[in-house]
Amino acid sequence: MTEPPSGIAWANRLTRMLDQVLGPDRFPVDVTALALDYSRQCFSDPVTMVKGEALQGFEGGLFRSRKGKAAWSIVYNSALPVRGRINFVLAHELGHYLRHRHELDEFLCSQRDMIEWNREDQARETDANQFASYLLMPIADFRRQLAGQKITLDGLAQCAERYDVSLTAAILKWLEFTEQRAVLVIARDGFILWSRSSGPALRSGAYFRTRNVMCPVPEMSIASGRRGDARKRDAVAIPQGVWFPGEPVVETTIFSDRFDMAISLLQLESNPSAGSVDVKPEEEDVVDRMRGL
Repeated sequence: MTEPPSGIAWANRLTRMLDQVLGPDRFPVDVTALALDYSRQCFSDPVTMVKGEALQGFEGGLFRSRKGKAAWSIVYNSALPVRGRINFVLAHELGHYLRHRHELDEFLCSQRDMIEWNREDQARETDANQFASYLLMPIADFRRQLAGQKITLDGLAQCAERYDVSLTAAILKWLEFTEQRAVLVIARDGFILWSRSSGPALRSGAYFRTRNVMCPVPEMSIASGRRGDARKRDAVAIPQGVWFPGEPVVETTIFSDRFDMAISLLQLESNPSAGSVDVKPEEEDVVDRMRGL
């Protein structure tokens, strides 16, 4: 069998197989069953165990057996509080197995490895994340779920539930293919930890430099936590000059007490020189419906 040359190519191969066997409405992907069954049928060194263990400081790992027949184990951190995060970890480690098991005997992957999908300093981690993303959330199916809808965090949370991934993972996937100008911002203690811009936003200059730079959250933003209505509103029109010079945004922020962070989706106008931003009406209880913050 000729092996695909990238994590994305591997995910696309398995997606076609799953579509043929299980049909298009087959989500979420059962990564454990896929890892065990597919590797046993196709390789002489299969994955023989998938389990949770206490992994201090790590989200997951892939380990070659030290004795007996050639085999591998996938382990996830049993302390992870959200099922969607576990599912992504399992897919990430399966990506390492398919793509990188001939390079190392073990892989230990941190939270940063899982959420930063384009790290130049970690090509293997990026490859494994791309595999997990394309396997769990195929773009064609994701587009169908959002067709004809106005994009909101509530709608993206429904996609996260369909694919059994975290809300952050679902937003990152949407940013990968959307034609909208949008930016995801993850913040803690008044500073932006990291952010990701959609292609159109990046090309228009709507992005934040956070590597080796202390980038404060704007004081007049929802993400700053200084507004009394910050935990109640779904989408808020933020005037120009707050997040970006010269243009307004629609900001939707969810505060995650569990992970001590603010997750903000910034949506910008299609034309940077256009007029006002259309704001989605307020929706109550959106936080309670968010899975996998």
